[in-house]
Amino acid sequence: SNTERARELGLGNASYGVLNPVEAAPPKGDAILFRDVAIHLPNEMIIACLKNFAASSTTYLITTEFPDEPETSRFHARMNGPVRLGGYRRIDYSMPPFALPPPIARIPDNVVLTDDVVSDNHANRVLSVYRMDDIAAHVEAMDVTERQASV
Repeated sequence: SNTERARELGLGNASYGVLNPVEAAPPKGDAILFRDVAIHLPNEMIIACLKNFAASSTTYLITTEFPDEPETSRFHARMNGPVRLGGYRRIDYSMPPFALPPPIARIPDNVVLTDDVVSDNHANRVLSVYRMDDIAAHVEAMDVTERQASV
C-alpha cells in the first residue's frame, strides 16, 4: 500500500495516490501540491479543481503561479486566458476569473534546466501557498464564461 511505502521511505504516516481533481475531492490532508498542472488546464477545469480542493477541508494549497508577469513579456497577454486541455499559458490567481486573495507565502520555483542550461523563461514562477479557507470563501463566485467563450 502507499502508506507502507511511505513508512519505508521514512515518511511516517504520509500517504499519496492518484486522483483526478477535476472530478473528485482529495482526502483531507495538510496540503495539496498542485505544481505545473493548472497551466495546462482550461479555466473551468481549474475552478472545478479549486472547488474540489476546498471541499476536501485540506489546510493548504501549494500551486504554481506566475505573479507579476512583466507587461513586456510574450506571456502577459495570455495570462489566465483560454487554453485547450494540454496547452500552455501562465496563471496569476489574483486576476480574473480566479481573483483569490494574496497567498500566505511564495516560494521561488524559477530554476529550469534546458539542455543543462538554466532558463530564465520562468524568472517569476513561484509556488504560492494559499489557506484553503481563503480559497473556499472565493471559489463559488468564480465565473469562466467570459474568458472561455473564445476557446
